[in-house]
Amino acid sequence: NQAFDSLIPGLKFRRFDAVMAGMDITPEREKQVLFSTPYYDNSALFVGQQGKFTSIDQLKGKKVGVQNGTTHQKFITDKHPEITTVPYDSYQNAKLDLQNGRIDAVFGDTAVVTEWLKSNPKLAAVGDKVTDKAYFGTGLG
Repeated sequence: NQAFDSLIPGLKFRRFDAVMAGMDITPEREKQVLFSTPYYDNSALFVGQQGKFTSIDQLKGKKVGVQNGTTHQKFITDKHPEITTVPYDSYQNAKLDLQNGRIDAVFGDTAVVTEWLKSNPKLAAVGDKVTDKAYFGTGLG
């Protein structure tokens, strides 16, 4: 099990031969490593405590958990600098901090956070899915 932000460097320095991870295919990443054919069209979603936030605008000045080194982190930093990102080594740790009130929301892959919503009625989507191809690429590969 590797930290997400170490996957591409690990491939480049031949620490491993291949990586199996839900990694967005972006032009920047394609310059560094080869990807499989996209197997999933990806989007991202903000998740917070039920009834607390209904739009991304309400997250200004708030703490949002992201997995370190992901396109989610870059998207918030570039597009929403008024939101404070809190980097995590895994989304599970971000989810725990969200549930315990240490952060206000988490921004991650829709497929991942939707499972959280199904199993935890105290969590809710904040705003709509984000599908910006400049950040989330042409799918997962």
